[in-house]
Amino acid sequence: MNGIAKFAGVPSPIAESIPQEVYELARSKPPTRPPVFCPGCPHRASFYSIRRVANMVSRNPKRYGLDDISEAEAILLGDIGCYGLGYLPPFKTIEASICMGGGIGIANGIAQIVKAPIIVSIGDSTFFHAGVPALINAVHNRARMVVCILDNDVTAMTGEQPTPGSAIDAMGRAAPRVKLEDLARGCGASFVEVVDPSDFKRAQDVLLQALQNDGPSVVVFRRVCELIRVREKRRSGIPIIPYTVDQEKCTKCLICVNQFSCPAIYKAEDGSIHIDPVLCTGCRDCSQICPVKAGVSTEEARSGG
Repeated sequence: MNGIAKFAGVPSPIAESIPQEVYELARSKPPTRPPVFCPGCPHRASFYSIRRVANMVSRNPKRYGLDDISEAEAILLGDIGCYGLGYLPPFKTIEASICMGGGIGIANGIAQIVKAPIIVSIGDSTFFHAGVPALINAVHNRARMVVCILDNDVTAMTGEQPTPGSAIDAMGRAAPRVKLEDLARGCGASFVEVVDPSDFKRAQDVLLQALQNDGPSVVVFRRVCELIRVREKRRSGIPIIPYTVDQEKCTKCLICVNQFSCPAIYKAEDGSIHIDPVLCTGCRDCSQICPVKAGVSTEEARSGG
């Protein structure tokens, strides 16, 4: 505020409008907070499915048709983008990340010497920018891997610029979409599917099918960035209906807290689970992953439905 006031040539409002104790608190060390995906972020849903499938095939590869896999532990690689947070708990879906397009490049090498399930995560804009040559190389060398393209329709990490897959260009004009699935097929990938990250069952089923394919497979996880979805709803006057926890249904299994880790969901001092209505965007993901479907919209809760 001081800097902006000086630049604008106006008096700084700090001394007049902010109590001294608040000013001193702001200057002190802020409380630590681990970086997390935004509430409703589609990457959280994508990584939840990737983590579950990786655990499933690592425990029993033959059960899922991976008879030729000699190394059971799945290898999870990543790339550069906001989805790099998948490296952190509870997902731990990124074991190595070097540069844009590097995730598929690393997988190309590993696939030649290790017979293990290999899953690579890469963003839509990063794939357009640097993933295509690496996928072509994987096809040419028959590298067995699953490339998960996290398509949120925007370059989220650097300012929400459009991608070649967006319906508008950088000037806001209507533009033709370049479809990631068509591009992947054009590169020669023999297995290409598009899934909604919020459809957890189908997403996980498709991932298992992709792992059984002998060669590079591509699964496009497609759902718009939650920041954009919420912003467009507000601009259109569409109300955002947050979710709440049905305390009679909730078994306190803590899957939503420990495995899904949405910042809107928290455990109270008495052990009960709650959803902060201020943070919740009404994405419904918590309801999908809850074994007893304890997550319900506040409208349903009020109506008793």
